[in-house]
Amino acid sequence: MHRKVTVTENGRSRRITMLEVMLRRLTNDAARGDPRAIKLLLDLYGRYRDRGESPGVSSKDLAAEDLEILAAYLPTAESGDDPE
Repeated sequence: MHRKVTVTENGRSRRITMLEVMLRRLTNDAARGDPRAIKLLLDLYGRYRDRGESPGVSSKDLAAEDLEILAAYLPTAESGDDPE
């Protein structure tokens, strides 16, 4: 989760953590109307919104269960399978 990867945004490359990549993907999927992504994103938001911390999230901030859910979400989102 702490491993950094290079991403390109608006024609510029930058390095971000895998956790940030996963959260951005989840947010984009939710914005496109994916009901599983919306539910997961709202659940995560409900758990972590009242922490009063800066907007950045690290894997140290997320519960192990939440990290597992995020990791499981990406393969199913990419394949189009619905686990429910």
